[in-house]
Amino acid sequence: MKKISIIAIIVLLVVLTTVCFISCKKDETPVEPTPVFTGVKVYFLNDYVTNIQEVTVTDAVTTLEYTYDQVKDADEGLITLLDISGKEYSKTSGGIYTQLNTVILSNEEAAANTRIRVFTNIDEDKLDSDTAQTIRIEGHVLTQTNKLPELLNLKESTYILVAKVQV
Repeated sequence: MKKISIIAIIVLLVVLTTVCFISCKKDETPVEPTPVFTGVKVYFLNDYVTNIQEVTVTDAVTTLEYTYDQVKDADEGLITLLDISGKEYSKTSGGIYTQLNTVILSNEEAAANTRIRVFTNIDEDKLDSDTAQTIRIEGHVLTQTNKLPELLNLKESTYILVAKVQV
């Protein structure tokens, strides 16, 4: 009986030691929380995009980044962001934007049904239709919006892409 008790105690100690070792081993490598971007980031691609395209941030992409405090009280959305950067924006009498920051439509492009289109990650600004174009940039999926740039919601962690689209 003593042998069985001693063997049971030894087995119990081995099991407890193994459990403690495994628990301690897991605690050695704490998982770092993924940082959350709380500002507003705007990408301007002075080129054409197509649906489901992965846009890479290169020299051809102008990137503007703001803290949320800089834009949270903005009355005119993306246009306010353009004003902060000191860049120009304009639209024709027909309501088509011919310039948003570095994205500029020539007269020939406008005549050929090229448009400047805005994409966003904010759900209430996304175009809710099967024909809405989707773009990926830096791991974020952005959907085109039909809102005027000055009417976009600017929230924390907003990502916006402005590019030319052939319609």
